[in-house]
Amino acid sequence: MTEGIRITTGEEYIEDAVSRNVLEKQFVTNMSGETPSVKNRKFFVGVNTSPVNVTDFLYGAPGQRIYILGDGNMTIKHGTFIFTNTGADKLLAADKVYRFTYFETTNPKSHKWVEDE
Repeated sequence: MTEGIRITTGEEYIEDAVSRNVLEKQFVTNMSGETPSVKNRKFFVGVNTSPVNVTDFLYGAPGQRIYILGDGNMTIKHGTFIFTNTGADKLLAADKVYRFTYFETTNPKSHKWVEDE
């Protein structure tokens, strides 16, 4: 912690603000199954012990970004709700991080998860 600095100018005292670097608490959640919930979370770890095809991430919020640490068993199915940056199904390699952003669509009323480049 940094101590405040007191500066005297004539008869006035000016106190420098004390700065504190505090990181927001983040939770990492296990992710498994074909339609995992991402409600109120940002960071995920794939924990599938056998191959699984993910077709959607449930309970997303507009502008939400999710980060997934691959497990080598999770394949993201490109298409209806999830769009990979390669335009094809993608196996999430073990120990590599992938990022997706949620967008709502109006015509038709639906949503998209788009993988960032």
